[in-house]
Amino acid sequence: MKNKFVEFDANGLTYKLVCFFFLGLLSVVIILSYLMYTNFNAITKKQENRHESYLVADLLRQSADDLTRFCRLYIITQDEKYEKMFWEVLNIQNGNLPFPKNYNRVYWDVVLTQEKKVQADLKAESLAAKIRNLGFTTEELIKLKEAKLKSDDLVFIEERAMNAIKGLYRDESGNYTIRDKPNKELATDLVFGPQFHREKAEIAEPINDFFEMIDVRTKNDIEKAVNREKLILVLIFVFITITMLVLFYILIVLMKKTFANKALIEKYNKRLRRDNKLLEENKNELSKATDIAELANKAKSDFLANMSHEIRTPMNGILGFIEILSEKETDAEKKEYLDIINTASNNLLNIINDILHLSKIESGSYSIKKDVVDLYNVVKKSSRLFEEQAKAKEVKFIFEFDDNLKKHVLLCEISILHILNNVLSNAVKFTHTGFVKLSVKELEGGILEIVVEDTGIGICEIKQQNLYNPFDQGEHFLTKKYGGTGLGLPIVKKLVDLMEGEVHYKSVVGEGTTVTILLPFERASDPKSDEIIKAEYIEVKKNLRILSADDVEINQKVLEKMLKGQYLEFKKVYDGNELIAELEKGHYDIVFMDIQMPELNGIDTTKWIRNNSKFRSIVIIGVSAFALGDDAQKAIDAGMDDYITKPYSRSVLVNIVNKWGIKIFAAN
Repeated sequence: MKNKFVEFDANGLTYKLVCFFFLGLLSVVIILSYLMYTNFNAITKKQENRHESYLVADLLRQSADDLTRFCRLYIITQDEKYEKMFWEVLNIQNGNLPFPKNYNRVYWDVVLTQEKKVQADLKAESLAAKIRNLGFTTEELIKLKEAKLKSDDLVFIEERAMNAIKGLYRDESGNYTIRDKPNKELATDLVFGPQFHREKAEIAEPINDFFEMIDVRTKNDIEKAVNREKLILVLIFVFITITMLVLFYILIVLMKKTFANKALIEKYNKRLRRDNKLLEENKNELSKATDIAELANKAKSDFLANMSHEIRTPMNGILGFIEILSEKETDAEKKEYLDIINTASNNLLNIINDILHLSKIESGSYSIKKDVVDLYNVVKKSSRLFEEQAKAKEVKFIFEFDDNLKKHVLLCEISILHILNNVLSNAVKFTHTGFVKLSVKELEGGILEIVVEDTGIGICEIKQQNLYNPFDQGEHFLTKKYGGTGLGLPIVKKLVDLMEGEVHYKSVVGEGTTVTILLPFERASDPKSDEIIKAEYIEVKKNLRILSADDVEINQKVLEKMLKGQYLEFKKVYDGNELIAELEKGHYDIVFMDIQMPELNGIDTTKWIRNNSKFRSIVIIGVSAFALGDDAQKAIDAGMDDYITKPYSRSVLVNIVNKWGIKIFAAN
């Protein structure tokens, strides 16, 4: 046996073959690892391409909105700067002018409010170049072109309206050479009339189709990449297993044959250690790839949080002044326009909230916080909103509430409202005749039963299998006809699961749908009545002094207008240092503290106030546009007494001031 091994070792042919085989296996593993890395980059690229595609389509839609806005402003004010802005927007859209620096959805709002001059960014790509470089399919380009053509049709109407203001009218050749009296009534009818609104709404349809095509293409590409990744992982596992078996075979066989040859054993041990090192390096590469994926996911969450902040900040001004204008407006038509803007703005906000809530739930950062709530008032708050919507559609709305539940219970109010709003929204949206019924009652064992029944269009059995898939709204035509993101029921399902409850649904096409939600709950003691204190407080609430700290002037104006005349004094400051200086000069009962401020932010300012014994009794209410971050907890930890999120309504402001005003009055 020993002689055979000596011959084997001297010849070295078998040894070389085994080594070549082993190196081949390692090469395959390395190649597969590289393929997995490139596949991961491809997935990331697809996501980035999808995001850029959304931005391009959104830029086209936003340009159409800006053109309409400046046209209308010019018609109303006859200020030539708005006409100039109209043509600048159109020339930028058509590629006749370069993109300005920092050209985004709020660019023209900044130009309007700060009266900045347009500064061209010569390095920026034109809209046409962006579309070429993103590699859209023919169908997607057709949809974008369709949206552009519809936008051009509106430009024709808007140009005609602006010329009517100047007294210029089209001749037979289509040129504005005929001069006559300015006709503001014609101009107003052209850009505010129902035909204009219908044509403007038609722009959104091809853009929405484009979004869906992008989503489908991206989804298919990512599915292929994921399947490829799974195959690569399986192959890596198989080849690593084979490699380990070969190593094991070499170790066992050669150790048996060369037990007496320590030098040869050491030689193979070195090779084994080297191979193990290579395997460890491959493992580290896979670990790095995992870390990169986690960083990408975190970047997505951070982007969504920042997007929420950037949208909510201007939305606070929009919704706030809409509410203020609606209260003062007596003209029915203008009030209707304000209601339309308010509804559209809130719909946009709801879509953003749905996406952010889903992101937070899926990342595991959403927490259920139980508190003592008046269940009847919570349910009634939600039902009242959708009762009005049903009434507008001539659909009967039925509300039944178990008298045994008209007490305080221990539940998460925010989650309950989100569940109710999503289920009722679907019921009212998809029901055209008949009724929508909401019933709430208590079952045995401390179970809360919420049932929403409707006589709507129903859901077919095949589509019911994907009912809880995010962004899936069943048939394609439903998204086009009814709108929405397809996030309602997926969010409801995830929230109910977090609350350790159950969701059941029964649906028949053409007959309707019934959604049943079961949630465990606990009863809570009713809080002591503050009616006497409230009655006395009403007489003295005008003695309250309120200080607002916010670096955005629009937010300050909204807050001031909503609270103006109700309290003794309202003062504005624009950062933490100014706030501290103002506190040193005079006495204030309540401070509205913006979290994100320059110089000295709201968190650090609050800590300074709480560390100063003179100001510890001041009520501090945090204000932020970060809806899903941890700002609320940071604010409370820093010493703030309460927290509200932008955008807010007058009722939210008045209620929170009265809530803390009562406590201040009771303490004094």
